[in-house]
Amino acid sequence: MTSIYLFAFVGGAWLLQQQSILPDLTGVTVLVPLAVAWILLSRRSGVFAKALCHVVVILAFAATGFFWAAAAGSWKLADDLAEIWEGRDVEVAGVVAEMVQPNERGIRFLFDVDRTYTLNARIPSRVSLMWYASDGEPAPDFHAGQRWRATVRLHRPHGNANPDGFDFEAWMLERGIRAVGYIRAQPAPHLINASVWRPGYLLERSREAVREHLLQALGDRPYAGVIVALAIGDQQAIAPEQWQVFTRTGVNHLMSISGLHITMVASMVLLLALGLWRRSEMLVLKLPAVRAATLCGLFVALAYAALSGFAVPAQRTV
Repeated sequence: MTSIYLFAFVGGAWLLQQQSILPDLTGVTVLVPLAVAWILLSRRSGVFAKALCHVVVILAFAATGFFWAAAAGSWKLADDLAEIWEGRDVEVAGVVAEMVQPNERGIRFLFDVDRTYTLNARIPSRVSLMWYASDGEPAPDFHAGQRWRATVRLHRPHGNANPDGFDFEAWMLERGIRAVGYIRAQPAPHLINASVWRPGYLLERSREAVREHLLQALGDRPYAGVIVALAIGDQQAIAPEQWQVFTRTGVNHLMSISGLHITMVASMVLLLALGLWRRSEMLVLKLPAVRAATLCGLFVALAYAALSGFAVPAQRTV
């Protein structure tokens, strides 16, 4: 019966996704009469009472999934940029949340806002910022995990409403990005902390260091961006003309770390560990070789997925 209850929970969440607007969360009170009905029916011993009790539990799980998804959506939408603060200078402090992405116009990165210095300003907790390059003015040395204080101008994310096209707003909402903007050159951004010691920031700092090492080692070789994409999941390193070739030949999906890559690397480590572990009588007596090799493969799969940024396909594979 547990699987039925889980399916009911997922079904409730799926039903919420089909709604055009988010419902009022006060509707969660429907769980109260369901709980009362379950208590009364569970005390009865008849076959009909037991069957009805299971139906009530299924409805309760479905309602919980429905309103859990509604609450998650409401909380995300509540963390928005007030309309009166669009296009206005706001002084904030926060942490560079992911690897910075250089491009032809400057540097783009995600920014976790810790504090707002501008009086009465309400800024989302995560925003996407751009530093525009200008002649004769060096760009600040932004890196993942650094805490900066800067003056920014933000606007709410908007995308083109093309049928069957890429939904930019939904993509931003999925990543928890509730505003987009740029950093003002004056006053200049100020570095507060060179490194913020949090697991997520340390992981992004490590990914950035691996990317820089690969790019320095590979130099101007045309496949450098492909190696970076397959090593740490950073597809931005691939040149636009290469992406065009990959798209037209139908192999663009291979340029992201997915089940194929993680399974291949984990299997190689598993076979290597299995062969080496079997050579030691002491190790085999302490732990069977197959079990030890499996743990090694799982650890490598987890580490590779972490290095790739824990995208959904990578999580599913692990």
